Amino acid sequence: MGIIAVCMVIITIVVVHVSFEVRKSINQFNECMAYVQAELKFLSVKMALTLNEVHDVVLKISSGIAKVTLGSLLIGTVSKIFKKESN
Repeated sequence: MGIIAVCMVIITIVVVHVSFEVRKSINQFNECMAYVQAELKFLSVKMALTLNEVHDVVLKISSGIAKVTLGSLLIGTVSKIFKKESN
């Protein structure tokens, strides 16, 4: 065999080896991306649930504030009515 043929065989072996390593790295990257996507999906669902709970709490607080405001206005009105009647 000539030196050129030996070099071609060595180069072919190196190219095949590098190809296998690249393929393995791509598979590991794809597995990592699948894991990250699953985690992001989990986090987005968790965040949506949390936002829904916060929304419910805010509505309850808002309702409570409205009731207190109406009660305060009612007490003020009744107080004014009694003050006018006592004068």
